[in-house]
Amino acid sequence: MKKIIVFLVLLTSVNLVSAQKNKNKKYPSLLWEITGNGLKKPSYLFGTMHVSSKMAFHLSDSFYQAIKNVEVVALETNPENWQEDFTNSKYTNLNPDQLRMRRYTDYNSGFDIPSDYLSINTFAVHKYEKSIARALSAQPEIINSLLYRNFAGAEDFEEDTFLDMYIFQTGRKLGKKVTGVENFEESQKLVMEAYRDAAKDKNTKRRSYDYNDNYADPNKLQEAYRKGDLDLLDSLNKLNVFSEAFQEKFLYRRNDIQASSIDSIIKSGSSLFVGVGAAHLPGTRGVIEWLRKHGYTLRPVTMGERDSNQKDVIDKIRIPLAFNTRWADDSSYSVELPGKLYRFIPMQYLNQVQFADMTNGAYYMVTRLKTNSSLLGHDVNKVYQKVDSMLYENVPGKIISKKDITVNGYKGFDITNKTRRGDYQRYNIIITPFEIYFFKMSGNSEYVTTGDEATKFFGSIKIKEHRSDKWVNYTPPYGGFTVKMPAAPVMNKVYSGGPDRMEFESVDEKDGSDYLIMKSDVQNINFIEEDTFDLNLIDESFASSVVIDKTVSRKSGTYKGYPSLDVKYKHKDGSVTQARYLIQGPHYYALFAHAKTEQPNHQTFLNSFSVTPFVYPAVKDRTDTSLYFTVNSPVYPEAANETKLWMENLFRDYQENNDEYNDAFPTAKTITVGNDTAGEKVMVMYYKLPKYTYIKDSSLFWDRGTLAVHDSDFIYRKLEKKNLPNGVINYNLQMLDTNSSRMINARLFYKEGVLHMIATLTDTLTPPSSLLTTFFETFKPADTIKGYSPFVKKSNLFFTDYYSADSATKKKALKNLSTMYFDSTDVPQIKKAITQLTWKDKDYLTVKKQWVEHLGKIGDTTVSYYLKDLYKAAGDTVELQNTVLESLMRQRTKTSYRLFKDIMLEEPPVIERGEYDRNELSFDHITFGLPSREDFYRDKDIFVNLYDSVELTKSLFPEILALVTLDDYKPVIMQLLANMVDSGYIKPTAYQEYYNKLWLEAKQLQRKQSITEKSKAIEKKQDELDESKSVSVRRDNADDDSKGNDALDLYAVLLMPFWDKNENVPALYDKLLQSGDKKLKYNTALLLLRNKKPVPDTMWKYFAAMDEYRSELYNDLEAINQLNKFPVQYKNQADLARAVLIESRDYNKVDTIVYLDKVAATYKKDKGWIYFYKYKEKKDDVVWEFASSGLQPENLKEVSTDDDFTSFMQDNVDEDKPLKEQISKLVKQMLNSRRKSARNFYNSGYGYNSLLGGNVSTSAEEE
Repeated sequence: MKKIIVFLVLLTSVNLVSAQKNKNKKYPSLLWEITGNGLKKPSYLFGTMHVSSKMAFHLSDSFYQAIKNVEVVALETNPENWQEDFTNSKYTNLNPDQLRMRRYTDYNSGFDIPSDYLSINTFAVHKYEKSIARALSAQPEIINSLLYRNFAGAEDFEEDTFLDMYIFQTGRKLGKKVTGVENFEESQKLVMEAYRDAAKDKNTKRRSYDYNDNYADPNKLQEAYRKGDLDLLDSLNKLNVFSEAFQEKFLYRRNDIQASSIDSIIKSGSSLFVGVGAAHLPGTRGVIEWLRKHGYTLRPVTMGERDSNQKDVIDKIRIPLAFNTRWADDSSYSVELPGKLYRFIPMQYLNQVQFADMTNGAYYMVTRLKTNSSLLGHDVNKVYQKVDSMLYENVPGKIISKKDITVNGYKGFDITNKTRRGDYQRYNIIITPFEIYFFKMSGNSEYVTTGDEATKFFGSIKIKEHRSDKWVNYTPPYGGFTVKMPAAPVMNKVYSGGPDRMEFESVDEKDGSDYLIMKSDVQNINFIEEDTFDLNLIDESFASSVVIDKTVSRKSGTYKGYPSLDVKYKHKDGSVTQARYLIQGPHYYALFAHAKTEQPNHQTFLNSFSVTPFVYPAVKDRTDTSLYFTVNSPVYPEAANETKLWMENLFRDYQENNDEYNDAFPTAKTITVGNDTAGEKVMVMYYKLPKYTYIKDSSLFWDRGTLAVHDSDFIYRKLEKKNLPNGVINYNLQMLDTNSSRMINARLFYKEGVLHMIATLTDTLTPPSSLLTTFFETFKPADTIKGYSPFVKKSNLFFTDYYSADSATKKKALKNLSTMYFDSTDVPQIKKAITQLTWKDKDYLTVKKQWVEHLGKIGDTTVSYYLKDLYKAAGDTVELQNTVLESLMRQRTKTSYRLFKDIMLEEPPVIERGEYDRNELSFDHITFGLPSREDFYRDKDIFVNLYDSVELTKSLFPEILALVTLDDYKPVIMQLLANMVDSGYIKPTAYQEYYNKLWLEAKQLQRKQSITEKSKAIEKKQDELDESKSVSVRRDNADDDSKGNDALDLYAVLLMPFWDKNENVPALYDKLLQSGDKKLKYNTALLLLRNKKPVPDTMWKYFAAMDEYRSELYNDLEAINQLNKFPVQYKNQADLARAVLIESRDYNKVDTIVYLDKVAATYKKDKGWIYFYKYKEKKDDVVWEFASSGLQPENLKEVSTDDDFTSFMQDNVDEDKPLKEQISKLVKQMLNSRRKSARNFYNSGYGYNSLLGGNVSTSAEEE
């Protein structure tokens, strides 16, 4: 009894000490015992970190005992379902940043328009060595994310898996039932909604990344977790929360769900160990307090020292799993696995599937690599040798064993390897005549080499044999074509870098012939290309294959009615390929028969090919609630549509709650319907004009808008208009192009500002498929969409909404204010709106400026006077004053210009520092002539509009010149004056009184220029003597001498009218002509010539002799009809082509350019010459690169400065190949790449979009 009393005292003392130590801690542990509420056994709550760092693995005996003593182990979600969840979830591929990125881009963000382009790789056959290397070394990120979460370079400081997965695996190994306390899909949805809410949260705060602030230091978080200090974790979390709205969904709502699930599980009678992210536990809204509020008692459990012994014991346990036979999608192989093979995002264009054994931390992977070995001249033995030679470099870690194997008659390797971190892996690599199979198994430590899992997996592999005694008629499962082949072909999808291609390959073992069909679906509804051109591109693509030596013969024509091209190739090994290319709408077929010599069956194969209808499943009723239509279709992307709708709902919420969003843009959404294997596609577009849209001329919407085809070569085969019930206007369109069998079929449905369009690329030779027929016949827009006719003026509707008592309605109207159309009838309402605005109104100044800008678009005299009154009322509000002045200029009436002048002379607005930020006359920001709008907008210049109407601007002079006395206005007034003088609108008498001032300032500037030039000359001489400076540095310094002087150019213009009135003026120009600055000298000479003043002929010879000025001089002299001044000796194609090339590059001047050759070329209707050169960026460069200049006229006696074919290319000159061959290839690429379908063929274009809006970021003209 005495001993018991002593023990109790000691226990109490220990507890008192522990309590004293943690008396100020509400949450002093990661592990919590759950009791009360009638529970017979305790359950446990544990806070995890989702990392594999050893920092998170200080797991004590109490941790393990807690798991051992329960019946169920749970995590946030159940890892057993993760692979299925990731595959099927509509949220896992969404990026939360899309919400923020779509803020101003809703018009384009939802577009899914078929826009495929052929590429040089679409039908090319390449070496397969690099693909073998990728297949051997592949470590899929999804596997690492699911099983390990290791980081490269940190392996020595990590455990075999991350903490959550370790809890799951421990539970499974100890025989516990496992589950999740959240639904994966619902959890992902909440996370996305959290980002949505954060995007529209007006009270967000910026995260601190100042590590001097202890709370921002990421090491603090790790330290708090290591100590099990949930109080500190909670504090850190609160301090780093950037949005309470985000926190509500991301943390608190999930806390409730987790706690509720915990409650349900333990109330069912099962004791539970649950691990969730540590941030979910503490706080008034954490899981701990939720459970306490619902009657449970939660006690912190002390986490003692790390118990490595128990961890070691559990790590050695392996859970046997049931293996079942799994087949490839095309039944080409089968293998026994403990689970389903999943296909995640393609890795490096590999055809790869995998299964992760979540319980044992292992994974199984199958990779298929199409080799095209027969076309490459490699038999299976050659491929076997290739693989063998690459194992050492590309198998991870060290190869422990390598054995030869045979599977279903196919040779291969059985390889066991050990990675640097000590994990064993095993491969079975099987080589067939068509492809290589890589079967791989990997796990932690010795998992692969012990137990019978590897034996079951690798011992069950079966490869389908593709052999036959007689030829077969083959049709793909989805239809499309039929053909005779030696055996049922192997079907593969090849990622070609452009449109993917399907391959069907079979080998005739009797004569060794290889038969191959490639099919690529090139869906692009923006243009139609000539059949022969695209057939030639297919030929060029295959001819670029590494094995092709040359083309033996080519014959274009038709095959069974379809445009075709027959080509015979000789391979580098002497073998031959007979090819037939044909086009059926968007479907491009390439048929190949390859052998050492031509065989009779080659023609049998080629001539047996026939186009057949596609095979689709039964038609179903489809309803699209995102794009608002119904249709009957055998296929439909239901999952994609559901995801799109969900994102749109989120975005709509964001729009309605974000003041920065402007919904004045049309709503445009698309979806593409079709079967990827068959290759048919139908694009559906929904397009809704904004509520306040007004299109004064309806032809802008129809003739030049919706129905306009920007490709001028389109021919309408059908253009029918129908008036359907309920006011729907329907257009049926069929568009063709010259020399093409293809056709774009489209239907448009329009009602009250809402447009639906369906479009597909098909052809005129084949009856439409069941998909296209049914889709086009049954498509029907929803009747529930409400729109507004864009052909009715909306100002009355706008003002009704603007003055609405409903704040949301007024808010939407305000967002559309800047895009509204008003006319003179709306002026009273606009004045009323301006009058009612006060500084208390939100965005007062912005809104008032928008109203004032609208007044500037109404050319009414009364409006002009009202604007003047507004200017005076604005007081010192410079921003508003500037807007008033800009509106006066925009009116472009005599009255508005007179009032503008009056204001500027009486009370010009103060130019705040930063707008010009200049205290002295400087013209570095502009070029002589008409200043660019970019320059003026950058400087917020109110004078920009004066350059758009010089007749009215003339009325400002000479009075406006009084502003030159103000430093802020002097630069722009003088620039304006110079332009007016140079264009002949202002006579010298208008500024005669300023002559002396102008003369003195010009003279002073000329002296400064002279001094600067002398200083630079001295520096240049010193550079030449300084051997430490490179040639390029000296050249750059020399170039700095000739940048011109904009201020002197301006004074030269202003003083020119006084040439005959003051003898000192001509002397000034003489000095400018003697300047060492080439640009200043050049501008002066041109100015003199324009004004019919004498210029020495030597001056034109001087500039024409320089490559960097020659073409500019030619263009400038041509512009003023003075080409007779251009020196004859330089008026030839060779000199001008070189000059055009050199002047095309105003940065990084090249060191050396050498002429090579000129080549005749025809582009559209123009015939001429392209001149080719080789160049080096730097003198010491080893490799020469090509450059071109053109098009020079066909007549060699004529010249041009055209630069359409002018470029410093990135193509290297191959000294081992004939020069003419290389140049000929470049010319072909230059010409082809300007054709629509070849825009991306050589990876040198940006795409073409005509049906939905014309050119897209292209620099070349359209063919």
